[in-house]
Amino acid sequence: MEGTVTRRDFSKTFSAGLAATTLRAATPRNLKIGHTCITWGTFPRAEAMAILEPAVKDISTLGYNGFETFPEVLEDWDKRDALKPLIDKYNLPLTSGYIRINVTDPTKAKESLDDVIRLGKVIKRYGGVFAPIQVNGVNRQTYDFKQYRDAIVSGLNDSASALNDIGIGTASAHRHGDRDPGGSLLRYTLTTRTTARYCGRLHRR
Repeated sequence: MEGTVTRRDFSKTFSAGLAATTLRAATPRNLKIGHTCITWGTFPRAEAMAILEPAVKDISTLGYNGFETFPEVLEDWDKRDALKPLIDKYNLPLTSGYIRINVTDPTKAKESLDDVIRLGKVIKRYGGVFAPIQVNGVNRQTYDFKQYRDAIVSGLNDSASALNDIGIGTASAHRHGDRDPGGSLLRYTLTTRTTARYCGRLHRR
């Protein structure tokens, strides 16, 4: 009968497939996974800056390959010549810095971009290669997305471009649900109007 598979043929096919699956599973993958220090409460506030060390210590002890924190925290430790000794002590490289920008207040656009460049250089100086970008929050009751759409796109493009020029390889927009300026409209606008060259991660989501 045509199309009949013998037990022997089935066994051969099954064994070949199982072997291929096992081989793929056994192939080592060079994945390097880091962890954010936010989990430990490390924020750019005076009382929270010091939490960087216990965060880095734990992240290293847990076996992660790198850490992320706010670049303002890095800057604070750098000014005290304490950041490199901390990284060396726990043998844990910096992978990224979490940058916040203002995209809805035109009077703060230049200041925001200057901050991005300054903080991006700190990230780069200590080996970081990536920078998630968080845009400022808004009051949903009075906010009109269409009014700020062009400024949001421009702010993200300018910030991501500046980071790329510094040597931060990728930059993406990190969103915070209802607090970010745009919701689903923001997602659509960013994926269609931001520059993929600079905001590549966002375009691949």
